[in-house]
Amino acid sequence: MFTLAPAIFMVLWDYFFGGVNLYTALAVLSLGTARITVNLTAYTIGGERAYKTFESLLSTPIGTGALFLGKGLLALLFSLIISVLAVLLVLVVSVFIGGTALLSPDQWLVLAAGLLFSLLMTYVTGLSTMLMKKPRQGLYVAAVLSFLAAAPALAVWLLPGSPMLWALGSLILLLTADLLLAVFIHRKISREQLMRCI
Repeated sequence: MFTLAPAIFMVLWDYFFGGVNLYTALAVLSLGTARITVNLTAYTIGGERAYKTFESLLSTPIGTGALFLGKGLLALLFSLIISVLAVLLVLVVSVFIGGTALLSPDQWLVLAAGLLFSLLMTYVTGLSTMLMKKPRQGLYVAAVLSFLAAAPALAVWLLPGSPMLWALGSLILLLTADLLLAVFIHRKISREQLMRCI
């Protein structure tokens, strides 16, 4: 369903407003991939806590950064596959309704920003589901934050100035946030802290 949503949204945009708007399709795609990442990551980590297997997982020699990334890797891979399929479908539909068969450079950057946001949501979801009293509370927090995934596409499309500048700024901001959060998790979150959350 997430694969079809951006193309369907683009067709509806053409029907109601006329013309092809790839930014709206990219915003919908970013929302979808962020939701996939949030749900899959929350359920893999929350499942460990719910089934009382988290303690045995923490007894392995895996670092906390690797644990977070490993739990979110399936979600990130799934988001990447969905993104590739959805973009191909959007471009095919775009040709049929009179648009272009190529994304502009700023649209490619928006697509990359959406994937970086999914990585960010992997860390945020992992932290919130591990550190909150109930894993479901962490899912709720991450689900609300996942709606920010559309911000890069909407900023590039709606804000005045150079779309390329907004896209590049979004990409740099998300890359910085990803790196800072990864370093924070790797250096500041210890096994002892995670064990107290069980």
